[in-house]
Amino acid sequence: MKNVKFNSNKLKPIITYNDTLLNKFNALYDNIGKSVIYRWVHNINGKSYVGSSKDLYRRLKYYYYNVDFLTKRVLTSNSRIYKALLEDGYKNFTLEILEYCDKNNLIEREQYYIDLIKPEYNIQSIAGLVWSPRGKTTTVIDKTNGSIKVYVSIYAAAKAINIKYSTIKYYVNKDKLLKGTYLITSKPIRSVGKGCHR
Repeated sequence: MKNVKFNSNKLKPIITYNDTLLNKFNALYDNIGKSVIYRWVHNINGKSYVGSSKDLYRRLKYYYYNVDFLTKRVLTSNSRIYKALLEDGYKNFTLEILEYCDKNNLIEREQYYIDLIKPEYNIQSIAGLVWSPRGKTTTVIDKTNGSIKVYVSIYAAAKAINIKYSTIKYYVNKDKLLKGTYLITSKPIRSVGKGCHR
């Protein structure tokens, strides 16, 4: 099977902000309170980053006005998009609004675009995957066979058991079985063994 690269020329964004330094105020104020799937595109090398935000105005404020935050993220998490924005400048990037959507569907829609575009600046290929310093994970307990699987995010768990993100998110820590089979929790699972008391 051939590895076919996505042709981004076929993608039609809802809004395009060329020279995002010059158009930053438009990008900010057009998107106050809007939940969005967005894409940064490097105008020279064509590389891109796909992200989502419940309020793009607030997210863009971090991009535009908090250089210390961007620098810290480059150092602590090796953020490719922040590094490129800092090194190459906003004038060399285009910001595209790919989709406005309901907050509950953001992760699913972001994943759709990540799978479609395969953006080079995204560190993870799974939407919503955030490496928490506290190690917050999602655990799926299969009550039919007693198996326990730990995933790095709710989205990763949803993908593994073929469930919509919004559905699995509803069941987290509810003490209700999903599909009559799965117990979903973000709480640490304590094993009982020698030296432990019930």
